[in-house]
Formats: sequence, structure tokens, C-alpha cells
Amino acid sequence: MKKAIILLTLSITMLLANITQDAIKAFEKKDYQKSFKLFSKLDSPEAHYYVGKHYYYGFGVKKDIAKALKYEQIACNENFAKGCKGAGWIYQHDKNDKDLALSYYKKGCKLGSGEACNEVGVVLAKKKNLKKAVHYYKKACNLNESWGCDNLAGYYKNGKGGLDKNLSIALKYYKKGCDLKNGNSCNSIGFIYDKDYNDCKNSIKYYTLAKDLNNDWGYANLSYYFISGKCVKKDLNRGLQLAKKAADLNNSFGFNNIGVVYNDKKIIKKL
Repeated sequence: MKKAIILLTLSITMLLANITQDAIKAFEKKDYQKSFKLFSKLDSPEAHYYVGKHYYYGFGVKKDIAKALKYEQIACNENFAKGCKGAGWIYQHDKNDKDLALSYYKKGCKLGSGEACNEVGVVLAKKKNLKKAVHYYKKACNLNESWGCDNLAGYYKNGKGGLDKNLSIALKYYKKGCDLKNGNSCNSIGFIYDKDYNDCKNSIKYYTLAKDLNNDWGYANLSYYFISGKCVKKDLNRGLQLAKKAADLNNSFGFNNIGVVYNDKKIIKKL
């Protein structure tokens, strides 16, 4: 009898695991109606988190912030870190309650969410508590959250939060952010090599990495090189192509570069 109960329990566990995987795959494929239907059948912290996410963004269901918060809170109460981050996000951005947001973010951070740790830093920075923000950015970066690395690097670059200005350390953290596929970090590395070290080879390398990650400033800064002929052979067509990509991402420098190319080509157009 005991053996039969164990086998039944294992079978149920495997079945639920398979449904969860099917739901996640459907979500990743943006088949939101299917993923919502599957997650709604499950009673697990992860499923509650995803149901909340569906309601928040209106994925496969009518958008409902109240229901989204309910499910994110349930997931957080079940110690699912992403649920705490989700609840914190809603309190910060939809309920305009930074104190409650901070409490949820901190719990998510303690549960190992790098995203939540970074958000603690963001909220603390807005409260002008920069030294504590640094503490949480470091935690986020140590948990491989790219924006934590990026924010921390910015503090070292500018000497904020009680940190001495140090470009070498800033580059270290930007490089980790870039390795974690953060286009902003890649672009910032390119900018440091460009403006502080006058190193064209590395600035082009990192602007290109930023561009490949669809970062608007990566496109814009790289376009300037081709338009001006700085460090590369001048190529107005290539520069224009990159500038238009930047402009598509609403980058003001991209729009400016388009104007520079048209002016150089003596072309008058409406942008």
C-alpha cells in the first residue's frame, strides 16, 4: 500500500512538472492563451507568478492589475522570489507606493532574485540613499543581474554613493554587464574607450556589441564613426543605415546623425 502511494505521488509530481514545462514553452512561444490555460490549472508558486504576469501584461487574458498583484503576492508569500519582484514592481509603478515596493523587493532579494536586488537599489537611489543603493547593486551583480552590474559601474564611473571615481573598476563591472548581454553596458564600455582612453579599436568593438544587442546608443555612436570617418573609412550610407536604426529606437542622436548625412549629401528630406 505504501509503495503504491509513493508511486502515485511520483506520477502526480511528474505530471505536474510536465504541465509546467508545457506552459513555460507556450509562454516563451507567445502562445499566451495556451500558457494561461495551463498555468491556471496548477497550484504552485511558479504558476501563480506566471498567472500574475499574464494579468499584468494582458497576455491571453484581459489586463487586470488587481488580479496581477493578487497572484504575485501569493507567489511571494510562497517564497517564490520572482513573485516578490513582481509584486514590488506593481506597487512601485502602478500603485505609486515605494515603501511597499521596497519591502517586496527586499524579500525577493533575500530569496536570491538579482532583479529584485537591483530594484531595491533603484528605489533607494530615488530616495537619495546612494550608499545603500550601491550595496544592493553589488548584490544584484553578484547574482548575475546585468542591470545591477551596469548601475554599479555607473557609480564607479561618476564617483557616486561614497565610491571613489575609478574607470578601471567601472570597466570591470560594465564588462560583466556586457557579458550578461546588457547592451547599455557594452555601449558604456565603448564610450569610455572612446572618450577617456582614445582607443578606437575597443570603442568600435563594444559599440558593435551594443548594436548587436539592439541598443539605441550602440547604433548611434557607431553611425557617427562612419559618418565622420573617425577610426574607420568614411561611409555615409553605412552611417545613415545605423542612424536610422537608432532613430527607430527613438534615439535623438540617431535623428541628428540622419540630418548630418542628408546635409553632407545635399539632400533635403522630411525626417
